[in-house]
Formats: sequence, structure tokens, C-alpha cells
Amino acid sequence: MLAVALLGPSVAQPLHYHDFADQRSWSWLPHAMDVISNLPFVLWGAVGMWVLARALHARAVDAVEAGLAGLFFGGLCVTAAVSAAYHLQPGDAGLVGDRTGMVLAFAGLRGLAALRAGS
Repeated sequence: MLAVALLGPSVAQPLHYHDFADQRSWSWLPHAMDVISNLPFVLWGAVGMWVLARALHARAVDAVEAGLAGLFFGGLCVTAAVSAAYHLQPGDAGLVGDRTGMVLAFAGLRGLAALRAGS
């Protein structure tokens, strides 16, 4: 899949791809609601990491499950950061980071689903 992604043809973004529905600013913050909408990702990522740390301390979760859950919750936090950065200054380069952050969370979630399906 990586070879196909790297060596395959590129798909150009539509010219108006970065024109968002919310063009409002809030004080110094451009695209305010698009940026602020990332706060729940940070909140739930942090809550998940806290719960995971408590479960690890109590030895209530095994290492593989903890690693995958950590990848998911950490991915939520990374997604919030790179998505907020992208929405502050929308552009093709930032879009790569925005999508990469989501890959981390999806990988952790997919790994947890596969782990549960195998048991």
C-alpha cells in the first residue's frame, strides 16, 4: 500500500478545497470554529491517556492492548494539534499533517478491533 501511495499518480486538490464553510475570525483566530472544533479531540485523548495510565498502574490491561490504546488516544491528541495548525493556515502542506494525525488514531483503533476479534 505504501508503494502504491508513493509511486502511484497524484490527485490534485480542487482549486477551492481550502475555502472552508466557516470564514469567521474570533479576535486573532482565523477560521475560529474550525480550529476550536479540535478541542474535544484533545479532551478525550487526555482523558483516555489518564484512564489508560490508571489501568496500567492497576495492572488491569496487558501491554499490547495498552500500546494500541495509547496509540489511539495519543493519535487523538496529535490529530487535534495538526488539524488546528492546518485550519489556522489552510494549505496543501498542512493537509498532509492533518491527515497523518488521523492515521495514528485509526491505526490504534484498528489494532484494538483486530485484537478483540482474535480473542
